[in-house]
Amino acid sequence: MLSLCTLLLAAAGGALTPDHLRCEYRVDPLGIDAPKPRLSWIVTSKQPNERQSAYEIHVSRRLDILKGGSGEVWNSGKVSSDETVGVEYGGAPLGVGDRLYWTVTVWDAEGRASATSKPATWEIGTNRATWQGQWISKASIPCPYFRKEFSSRGPVTRARLYATARGLYRVSIDGKPVGKGELTPGWSDFNKRATYQTYDVTDMVKPGKHAIGMRLGTGWFSGHVAWRDSVYGKYPLGMAMLEIDYADGRAGDFVRTDGSWKAGAGPVKTSDLLMGEECDARVSVNGWDKPGFDDSQWSAPDVTADDDETLTAQRGPMVEKLVELKTQ
Repeated sequence: MLSLCTLLLAAAGGALTPDHLRCEYRVDPLGIDAPKPRLSWIVTSKQPNERQSAYEIHVSRRLDILKGGSGEVWNSGKVSSDETVGVEYGGAPLGVGDRLYWTVTVWDAEGRASATSKPATWEIGTNRATWQGQWISKASIPCPYFRKEFSSRGPVTRARLYATARGLYRVSIDGKPVGKGELTPGWSDFNKRATYQTYDVTDMVKPGKHAIGMRLGTGWFSGHVAWRDSVYGKYPLGMAMLEIDYADGRAGDFVRTDGSWKAGAGPVKTSDLLMGEECDARVSVNGWDKPGFDDSQWSAPDVTADDDETLTAQRGPMVEKLVELKTQ
């Protein structure tokens, strides 16, 4: 005779629930560059000793199609496996900027299907072939400020900012910081790669005039590492590309780092991870990263020719400020 618990489980479907979906071990990541992204999830159950016996993944470019129960980009079919970590995407090759939505359904040991998970997403980043920015610097200024004014031609459906540095960078649009990361782009072997970050700035780019600003610090590139300095170079360089797509379907606009930007000095005179920061409070450049700022005394940046350095998307979480402790 079936127990009441068994009858309730049969009525409610499988005992397992797929949750905590991740792509490349991150939640809804932007700007990944893995050709076959790895998908993971966690199965939970209110019943003891439950395990997954199979899974089915649906991937779509449209959320409405996915919610309709199909995935036109990839349907894994029912796969007999208890694997929940690092399942490779098996669909057609993906292109730069592609945004994908995905769900997973699992079966328990008794062959009962779960409810389909809530949709998750990932987005493909850029690469060296499609990156349109150039390396900019100002050798005469240890911690340079760069700015560029631009206009948005109408309602925006999508805006992505890709940024990196040989050194450290901070980016802002109209005086507001982009992202929550600190010490970006992080450390890497700058002789071999430059790690870039991708930011969703759609809500920051309304129709009208804007300004984008970028500040650089020496970081691990030209600052002190252990007892040495200038391990990789003598001064920091930055590179960024803002891509804007419009609601009326017009081709996207690009705002890229190049010789048309303006470079100047701010209150930060020197900045080093080990030696600290020197700031001249008498110097003010209020509004330097907002439209309408008088940059007539600023000059063109130094532009470095493109090289064969490989751009690599960030693969782990950014360093972020989680809590601020007040002094006693």
